[in-house]
Amino acid sequence: MKPYLGCLLAVLCFSGCGGDSAPSSAQTEASAHVNSESPQDVAVHFFVSLLQRNDAKEAQKYATGSVGRIMGGYGSAKAYARNVLNMNFDEVEVSIDKSNQSVREFYKDRTTVILNFIGTKDGNKVHQFREIIMLEEKGEWRVGEIKADPFARSAI
Repeated sequence: MKPYLGCLLAVLCFSGCGGDSAPSSAQTEASAHVNSESPQDVAVHFFVSLLQRNDAKEAQKYATGSVGRIMGGYGSAKAYARNVLNMNFDEVEVSIDKSNQSVREFYKDRTTVILNFIGTKDGNKVHQFREIIMLEEKGEWRVGEIKADPFARSAI
């Protein structure tokens, strides 16, 4: 028991040792870019570019070729979001829904990310979900498909 305790103590002591705490300019620059290793981050940046910044060119950087071509045909980010995605907000916050994550949904080059969209439209609160199919292309994650809100209600 004592050797295990000694090893644990040594690991804890050495894990506290590290380099300087001030970030270098390279680290600061890297943190400004999207972490291409995380499909969740890429999906969030895609929708922030699209819905908050209204920047279709920036959003296209995070999309696969087919999604990017469709976006380009609409002329503006708002037109694409309104007509293709049925998403129209005055203000919106985008966050990752972690309640339904499953390890089995993460494959080598394909994964599913669920995002929450909480915002306002014409003074009314709007809450939507979207299931995003993320595809890995050339070592970077891209938005491959955006599915409709599974909880949306339609008039009958």
